[in-house]
Amino acid sequence: VAGGVCYGVTRGTEGSRRLAYGQEGKVRIENMSGGRIVVNAYDAGDLVQLRAYSSVTLENEQCGPISATPGVRFRARCSRFYVHICDEQGRRRTSGYGAKVIATRSYVWNGNGLTDGALILRSRRSLSASRSDG
Repeated sequence: VAGGVCYGVTRGTEGSRRLAYGQEGKVRIENMSGGRIVVNAYDAGDLVQLRAYSSVTLENEQCGPISATPGVRFRARCSRFYVHICDEQGRRRTSGYGAKVIATRSYVWNGNGLTDGALILRSRRSLSASRSDG
């Protein structure tokens, strides 16, 4: 019985935390820096940033998802959050609260900055279209 009570209390606590912190938002990060990076995600409302909500290590030319929440906002949908990028030596390459990302989008880290992947795709398409016209 004690195990069942513990499981039920734990599940209840996790459920309330999910409601209080709102829904997760996710982005896809692609690493094109030439080296390994660590991406740390922070809730949109986390102004202290002592502990990342989630973290992912990406090798060069590897991509992966990362997520966070809007912070303590009852049942809110996460539309934006912050990420910090650290290089192979552990140096933080982003400043302030980090790079603000928009949930459901893809981003590319080139070693100097984070760029919206949709913008890169559009410029590649327009470049190839102009080459075929010429």
